[in-house]
Amino acid sequence: MTDIVEFIKAQMAVDEQLALATTPVPVPGSWRAAQDKHAADDAPLSLIQGRDEDEFHDPDNIGYSYGNPVIVHAADWQDEAEANLRHIERHDPASVLADVKAKRELLRHAAELREVAALTETWLLMDAAVGIERALVAAYAGRPGFKTEWSLP
Repeated sequence: MTDIVEFIKAQMAVDEQLALATTPVPVPGSWRAAQDKHAADDAPLSLIQGRDEDEFHDPDNIGYSYGNPVIVHAADWQDEAEANLRHIERHDPASVLADVKAKRELLRHAAELREVAALTETWLLMDAAVGIERALVAAYAGRPGFKTEWSLP
């Protein structure tokens, strides 16, 4: 395994660990930026996990889904604050876990390309593997341990 692959795997492990540490268990699409439905129109946004009981009613009358506030950032109606909250909503823990899973699959494909390239001396395949790795590592450019030679051209 190359240094770049070890670095990518370590960064993904941290991302995964942080996502799994959220409460409750990460569910796709469960985080959303919302205003308290009982608040005034100019009330700040909050980050909510789950769904509001008035939004989704079970057609079989089994029960309601309840939303739980996750107080990450309560934003006044300022453009920057709302943008921050919407960004957090977009990158909820379930999305991070899906991203890590997809990146692991890409690393697996890159490793297969490296193996075939070494056996067949097909250097275009090696270039493809290196390209995949550099594209993946670019997302971690600001993190400690990133080497400038890994940067995309």
